[in-house]
Amino acid sequence: MITGTCSEQSCAVGEGLAGTAAEAACWLLLEYADEWKPKAYEQATLPDSTRSVIDAATRANPELRVQLVRRAERRLSGEGVKVFLARSTRGQEQLWEFTLPSYEALASLDLSAWAGGGDPFLSARRAAPLYIVCVHGKRDRCCAQKGMPVYKQLATLRPEDTWQTTHLGGHRFAATLACLPEGLCYGRVEEHEVPALLEAHGRGELHRLDRYRGRSCDDPVIQAADFLLRGELGAVSIDALRPTAREDMAGAHRVTFIDRAGNARSLEVRRTKLAALQQSCDADERKPGLIFLRR
Repeated sequence: MITGTCSEQSCAVGEGLAGTAAEAACWLLLEYADEWKPKAYEQATLPDSTRSVIDAATRANPELRVQLVRRAERRLSGEGVKVFLARSTRGQEQLWEFTLPSYEALASLDLSAWAGGGDPFLSARRAAPLYIVCVHGKRDRCCAQKGMPVYKQLATLRPEDTWQTTHLGGHRFAATLACLPEGLCYGRVEEHEVPALLEAHGRGELHRLDRYRGRSCDDPVIQAADFLLRGELGAVSIDALRPTAREDMAGAHRVTFIDRAGNARSLEVRRTKLAALQQSCDADERKPGLIFLRR
C-alpha cells in the first residue's frame, strides 16, 4: 500500500496534473484575516448581508468561485477590506479591484450584474495580474507546508500582486496556485521556480507544462486535451489553442482546437485509473489516482 503524505502518494503513483484545475469562469476573492477553518468560506464569520450578496452572484453565475485571501502584513492593518473580481473566459479576461470600508459595503457593488456578464465597474479595472497561492493548512497540511515557501517567494518578488488563498482543489498537488485573470492553474510548484514562472507570464507564456493543471474556464476533459496537444506541438503561448468542440464517445472524448494560425486540431483523450491513494492527508478513504492519456 502506498504511504506518505497525500502529495507524496500522488507522485508515487504517477498521477498527472492535466485536467485537475479548479473550474471557474469567474472568481471573487474576499480578504478575510481571521482564522481559516477547514471549510473556509462556509465557516467564516461574515455578515448575513455579505453572504446574501455573494449568494445572489453565484445564482447569477454558477461558475463563480469564491476564495478567501489574505496577506500577513495586512491582517491587523485596518486598511479596509480588499475585494478582487476576475473573469477568466477567453477573450473576456479582466480583473477588478476594490477597497471597501467594511464587509457590509459589499452590498454597494452590483455583483449579480457583473456575474451575469456585465461590467458595471469600469473605474475599478486592474491592469496587473494576481497570483494566489493555497496555504490552507486547516484543509490539508500539504497545502501549508508546500504552499507557504512558494507564497513567500512570490510575495518577495511581486508583493502587490500576491495573496495567500484558501483551498484551490487537489491538496495532493501542492503547492497549488492560480494566476488571474486567465485562471491558469499550476501544481507541484517549488519555491525555486517562482522567478521563471513570473518571467514566462511576462512573455505571455505558460510556465513548465509538467506543472500546468489547466485553465479554470475549461472542464477537465478540455483541460487535459489542451495539455496533451500543447506537449505535442511545443505550444507555450497562453493563447496558443482555443477549444471549439467536444464530442463524448464510449470510453473517450474528442476535443477540437483552433491554433493561432487558424488551423483546426483534434485529439482523443481517455481517463485511466492508477493505484489507490488518499485524496488528502486526513482522509481515511482511498480512491484510485487518475491520469489522462491520448487514445
